Amino acid sequence: MKKQKYMNFIKFKNTFEKAGIFSVNNIKSIYPDFYNQYLTNWKRKGYIIKLRNGWYCFNEFLNRPYALWQTANLIYSPSYISLESALFFYELLPEGVFNTTSVSTNKTYE
Repeated sequence: MKKQKYMNFIKFKNTFEKAGIFSVNNIKSIYPDFYNQYLTNWKRKGYIIKLRNGWYCFNEFLNRPYALWQTANLIYSPSYISLESALFFYELLPEGVFNTTSVSTNKTYE
């Protein structure tokens, strides 16, 4: 068994910071020998947030204006933001919309 090299979090963050959200598959495509235990350790230290199985983001990512929409589109693809969410964004709905809804031709998933 090949010994795993230590993965520097700063190097990792510089690689994925622009996207903000990343999957295990994204990581493996750039770092094929990546050890998944790093994600667990970084999550425990508060460096990253686990969104769902296989999907993670940096803490600062959630402060971006379109973070929820980007997350919804990447996690359940292909999909788009519902008309209700878009109308609220453009202030065309008088009431508040508190959930981000993705619409897809695929099976319904919550």
